[in-house]
Amino acid sequence: MSFFKQFEGDPQYQKYRQRASLRIKLAQSIYNQRKQLIWSQGKLAREAETTQKVISMIENAEVNVGFDLLQRILIVLGLSLKIGSTDLIIATDNANDVIDNSWSEKIPTKLNSRAN
Repeated sequence: MSFFKQFEGDPQYQKYRQRASLRIKLAQSIYNQRKQLIWSQGKLAREAETTQKVISMIENAEVNVGFDLLQRILIVLGLSLKIGSTDLIIATDNANDVIDNSWSEKIPTKLNSRAN
């Protein structure tokens, strides 16, 4: 049973749901998958390199989540994100390979280091 099911009869919730439907769908998906994995919010936060408070706000549809964080969360949960026919995030069994950002340290801070 979804956490949000308990509010479906509330008119204020219905109005909110219309304005925030995508955020709520995302919250439900993350919450349901986390529960299926039997993970706490703290466990998900550690795996996705964020805080438990942020996970709570996302699962309660209280915040618009940035794409980088969304990617980390979906990958560790094994979820995919698709818009139209484009796969933006593909679920993988090896989340550590996808999340490893050590390569980013090699990107120069200035793209053009030559003096003009």
